[in-house]
Order: sequence, then C-alpha cells, then structure tokens
Amino acid sequence: SSYLIQELPEPRSAFFIGGSKDDLFLSDSADTVTPWQCNPDTRAGDMIVMYMRTPVSAVDSVWRSCSVGFIDPFFYYYRCTYISHPLKMKPVALDRLKTDKITRAMPIVRKNMQGINGVELKPSEYNRILQMGRSKAQRLEYVSVKAKGEYSTEKEVEEYHINREISTLTAKIRCFRLISAMGISLWSTFGQLLRYFKIQEDRLHAT
Repeated sequence: SSYLIQELPEPRSAFFIGGSKDDLFLSDSADTVTPWQCNPDTRAGDMIVMYMRTPVSAVDSVWRSCSVGFIDPFFYYYRCTYISHPLKMKPVALDRLKTDKITRAMPIVRKNMQGINGVELKPSEYNRILQMGRSKAQRLEYVSVKAKGEYSTEKEVEEYHINREISTLTAKIRCFRLISAMGISLWSTFGQLLRYFKIQEDRLHAT
C-alpha cells in the first residue's frame, strides 16, 4: 500500500503500545505488518515498544512504525499507525520497571501501564528499557538545540521552535500596534496645533 514506507528513515521518537495474550504470536514473524492504536504524532521509522498486559505484564518486543500516525474513523481505536519489523527481547516485567531508578519515575509506570497506547518515551527511558531487556534494537539520541540545552523528545524541540516563532510574531504585532498608536497620537496632536494656530490667525485678522 502507498501509505506504508518500505525504506524506513532513522527513528526520532519512541512510543509505547499495549498487547494481550492474543497478540503474542505477532512478533514471531519479521514480515508482520499490522495497524495499532498509537500516537498521531508517530513518524515513519519511530520505535514502538510493545508491552504485554497479559499473561506476562512485561515489555517483550520492539517494533518500527512503517507509516505516519493518522486518525482512522473506521478503526475502533481511531489513533493509529502501522507497525512492522518486530524484534523480540528478554521480557522486562512491570515489577522491574517499578524498581529501576530511571523507569520507576515514568508516569505511565506509576499508573500500572493504564492507557499505554501512544505514550511517548524519553530517549533515556527507551534506551534503559532496551538495556534491561538486552535488546539489540536501535537506540535513540537526545536532540539538542544550540544555546538552549538538551531536550528529552523530538516534540519538545518542535514546541520550542513553534513557541519561539509565536513569541517573535507577538512581539512584532505589539510593536506595530505601539507605533500605530503613536502615529495616531502624533497626528492628533499635530491636528490640534493646526487648529490652534488657525484660531489665533482668525483672531488677529478680526482685530
């Protein structure tokens, strides 16, 4: 299909998805391609971390997104992406995620992985889970912006640029309004002076 990307670009983000016992077999074949509820911000090539709710309550595989995230009104879970290239890993149980010094701070872990589909992972969290599961899947790198420090996710970088552009535009609008107001004020004052001089001139002519 035209919406499936064959040559995947480098991953820029990682997202959780959740499965059940009926989905255990999906990662057995490297050719598996299937739609899944995810995050509409997903890009082709992004890393997808599969957490099995049952029977093991553990992360058991890492996938790649082979399409962009999209809204499908005909799909029961309408926020969707297509996933492929499954790579099995040593299961990382929820109990272990709750005790690890990095993953235990994740909000989704604190919520016992409820509402997991589409939750974005920071590179440090994603890389730590791969390390815990001894996975050979590709790691993620932090994205930095010059003079602005380090950002946890690609989305934070985008928001930084968007907010900066909005701030710049807002400042320009305020400046334009100020100049316009000053211009009106100056023209108003100039008009008043002209009227004053005209009145004085009329008085002189009258005398």
